[in-house]
Amino acid sequence: MKQAAIGIYVLLLTQISSKLATCDDYQSVVEEMSPIVREYSIVDSKSKVPVTIYPPHQGSQRRPALLVYLYGSGGSHTVFNLQASSCERLRKLLAERNYYVVVPNLGPRHWMNREASQTLEVLIDQWTKEWNIDGRRVSLMGTSMGAGSALAYGASHPNSLRSICAVMPMTDFAKWAREMPAYGAIMQDAYGGESPSNGKTFQANSAILHADAFARTPLLLIHGTGDQIVPFAHSRSLEAILHAKQYPCTLHTVEGMGHSDEIMKNLQTETVDFFDAAMSDNVAIPER
Repeated sequence: MKQAAIGIYVLLLTQISSKLATCDDYQSVVEEMSPIVREYSIVDSKSKVPVTIYPPHQGSQRRPALLVYLYGSGGSHTVFNLQASSCERLRKLLAERNYYVVVPNLGPRHWMNREASQTLEVLIDQWTKEWNIDGRRVSLMGTSMGAGSALAYGASHPNSLRSICAVMPMTDFAKWAREMPAYGAIMQDAYGGESPSNGKTFQANSAILHADAFARTPLLLIHGTGDQIVPFAHSRSLEAILHAKQYPCTLHTVEGMGHSDEIMKNLQTETVDFFDAAMSDNVAIPER
């Protein structure tokens, strides 16, 4: 399907979504290729990071793009939210549209600490070179811890990503650590014992405190109003701040939905459309 070139990001995304809503795209997508597991060396630390890779469909005529997926707390490159049946269509559409989808093992409870951030930066550089991907065609997606971590990475790498999709994210790490003290203790361990009240990493990783980092990075926030793990207010507050600054941010609210991977069931096509819209030549390209 050819997408009409338009001048602004929001209009482009609206047009693409309305067109796809009129066709049975799910039936037309290619069969999903089996994921590949590989190890990548991190030279400075002399360590190796296992990664699950979902390769794109080989017959695609689109320019390649990279989507890094970050899993929730306790996950790994072999156990992650994107494997859920509620994301099956999303995985297939990404393959059809020539995305390399990678799931790096950054640790089960990294919360985008310094080591995880540095490792991810090195890996992204390796992947774009290996697959000949323009470094400006890199997006992030994450769920729960991975969602907050994707925003945290974006906050520390201002305007360097093409887009970010955050599913049920915590956007104020210190506040969330107080709301969920059991998780707060785990985050303190990940941050070398820092206190949520004055820890530098808690502040640095809170997207809500770094709105300007997303001035040219379209965000898609997906959150349920019934979430008892990460309150819906985290996404709502970030959206309000970004909209006040006229930065590109869309919040998809799922009424009554709790903290569950099922939240993606009816938003899979729209999520891939979001990534595609951000890749449009009519959207400001980030510098790397």
